[in-house]
Amino acid sequence: MKIGRITIEVISVLYISLMLYTAVSKLSDYNLSREEMAMMPLLTPIAHVVSWLLPFTEIAIALLVFIPITRIKGLYVATALMTWFTVYIIYMMTNYEHLPCSCGGLLQALSWKGHLVFNSIFIVLGLVAIFLYRTILQVDQGRTLPTRSSEI
Repeated sequence: MKIGRITIEVISVLYISLMLYTAVSKLSDYNLSREEMAMMPLLTPIAHVVSWLLPFTEIAIALLVFIPITRIKGLYVATALMTWFTVYIIYMMTNYEHLPCSCGGLLQALSWKGHLVFNSIFIVLGLVAIFLYRTILQVDQGRTLPTRSSEI
């Protein structure tokens, strides 16, 4: 299970790096970030709130993943956020032709299809880390974790 623990650490570092990088990019050029979010069809009415909320949420997620005792919760939240971003991208790609990118830093260089692939990779990584974490926990505790149906 040593390789599993190392894999979880690597994926955690990737998520922490991604979350902090995008948060800092958005905050460092806040006005541009807010303007780009305001051009997004579904975000227009709430762009002023999302432009502050999103980077601080990303920082909070990075902290959750960083702290060992909250790591699994952070991985769940990070994977959920990436899934939400991906669903949003799919919706936007299927319903709108011209879309501005409100992503931070180097991620602005990606096409929307590139974002879809990038996000999908991070979703898979998050799921792998969660699976490994749960598997290692089962081995460490010498028992099977309860499933939703057995908890009822």
